[in-house]
Amino acid sequence: MGNALRYELLGPLRARRGDVEIGLGGVKQQTVLAMLLLEPNRPVAVDRIVRTVWGMQPPPSVTHVVQTYVSRLRSLLDLGRALVSTDAGYLLRVDPDQLDITFFDRHLAAAAQHGERGERVAAAGEVAAALALWRGEPLAGLSGESIEAARH
Repeated sequence: MGNALRYELLGPLRARRGDVEIGLGGVKQQTVLAMLLLEPNRPVAVDRIVRTVWGMQPPPSVTHVVQTYVSRLRSLLDLGRALVSTDAGYLLRVDPDQLDITFFDRHLAAAAQHGERGERVAAAGEVAAALALWRGEPLAGLSGESIEAARH
């Protein structure tokens, strides 16, 4: 994928451009990004982001804080028009090939196909490739309603 931006959710959240890891800021900002990545190419409602990041006690200026996090993410990751505000919330345009979870799912699907054909060695290789993508607990270090649901 060369210099394309990639996201890793199968462990602590990471973003990479080529071999360079990009700092994602604090936990709350990372949680906002994780929520957008868990719903790629679909708007995520601001109130859902707020509930996940702050629970039932958001700060008084929460809408502005969310806007600030989104703006910082847009800048840090050079997202430009890929991260937009819509009437329904924030939307992150992501190519499925940018997500480690896409490759995980593809390996498991390939393993199932090999298994159906009785190709056990090939199936085992695909399962091993899928498991190799895991770097620990998915979205480790992040919490909140939507994050916990995705983790399970």
